[in-house]
Amino acid sequence: MRLNRLEPDDLRRRLALFLDIDGTLIDLAATPHSVTIPDMLPAVLRTLELQLDGALALVTGRSLTDVDRLFSTHRFTVGAQHGGEMRGPARQPRQEMMFVAALNRLRPRLETILPSWKGLLLEDKGRSIAIHYRQNPGVAYELKTTLQRLLSLEAEALELLEGKCVFEIKPKNFDKGDVVRALMLVAPFKGRVPIFIGDDETDRAGMVASRAHAGCAIRVGDKRDLLADGFLPSPAATRAWLRELSIRFDRGVNAAQ
Repeated sequence: MRLNRLEPDDLRRRLALFLDIDGTLIDLAATPHSVTIPDMLPAVLRTLELQLDGALALVTGRSLTDVDRLFSTHRFTVGAQHGGEMRGPARQPRQEMMFVAALNRLRPRLETILPSWKGLLLEDKGRSIAIHYRQNPGVAYELKTTLQRLLSLEAEALELLEGKCVFEIKPKNFDKGDVVRALMLVAPFKGRVPIFIGDDETDRAGMVASRAHAGCAIRVGDKRDLLADGFLPSPAATRAWLRELSIRFDRGVNAAQ
């Protein structure tokens, strides 16, 4: 279905938005806790959520607690930790003992090995672990090789995702695509056309799932991604696009009255 051919009010009734946060809605920063939320962003997201009758979800590698810290004025539908945590109408993920045990075995190994490199930040989110190396990018290859070796011992339960100056260690049994698939089974998302917007390799599973539901994928900042149906150059452009979409919906509602 070609969304741009729909009238604004029809589009509003048919669309579902799935939005990554870091590098998509907000600019990346030296550390996850030093990012800045633009003043207008929470209000635009809240307005879009209302206009879409609730069919808007944030899909992120951050923990649910961290998302609520960033967006403290409203509780959005969220797929956090790459789908390891869910808030909203979909079922919560299973916490399989295999990956819990694997992460528990891995934590002391990481705490022993990682201090040998400067500038690394280990972020333990509970159901996943992120190792940020933005302050020492030259360590990328050696760090990746080391992490791959460590994860080879837990290959049945865990996998390594490579993002922008970050390596994510997460369970194999869920990803951002699972968030899309789970929410598309339930109201208010069910029966709508999903658009997934992301900027990173960790978003590709969500893009694939969106396209599998007759939706589309938008990549932020990288026109080389063959999975993407459209591109936005920066988080600022994403925010502007979302704001314009909200204005378009508002005009469509007013025209229909």
